Amino acid sequence: MKKILPYKEFLENLQINLSRDILDLKESLSVDDQLVLSSVGDRDLDIFTTLNLTQEDTPIDDLSSLLDSPIFVNSLISIGLKKSQLQNTEDYQTFLKNPIRFSFIFRMESNDLEEPQYILYQSYNGVIEKWNPVKIRKVENGVKKFYDRLTSKTIELSLGDDNWIYSTSNAREWELQNLDTQTDECKKVLLSDDINQLIKSKNLSVEII
Repeated sequence: MKKILPYKEFLENLQINLSRDILDLKESLSVDDQLVLSSVGDRDLDIFTTLNLTQEDTPIDDLSSLLDSPIFVNSLISIGLKKSQLQNTEDYQTFLKNPIRFSFIFRMESNDLEEPQYILYQSYNGVIEKWNPVKIRKVENGVKKFYDRLTSKTIELSLGDDNWIYSTSNAREWELQNLDTQTDECKKVLLSDDINQLIKSKNLSVEII
């Protein structure tokens, strides 16, 4: 009996055909920001009612400015919350098609090891080349899966009966998992550029697993 995958899982289990028109592995593995954010929670909330803000005093067109706003900070304090530093996925390598900016919102008494209550985020619209308004989502599933979807992948390279399984946790360095298959070319650790060159030179098939 064939297994029918849910749509989200289906998106992450596609076989990649790296033809001459697709020359970059990272581009082929790229994911949509909404798929990444769905690992945190299923839906956006109303930012104004959730954080006790007013639309007149709280513009939401720039997340950095919002986080620095005294009105915003005081509103968080009034409901026992605090913000984290702004993070931007453009500052490190990820598999996102379009970057996002984000900040986590914690309970005031929380330490850095506890899970946040919310994620404030701003996604970039590559079609119109403009940042979307700031949104908020409740953190329901923890943040580990969120970071994993940003930077982690496992792929299987195949040529005939031979296969090599590589994993990455930083979207840059790939580590061979089935070490008994290591060769002079399929080394224990390869960079993304090495993987690309290997796939093209050997005409390997690639599958996300």
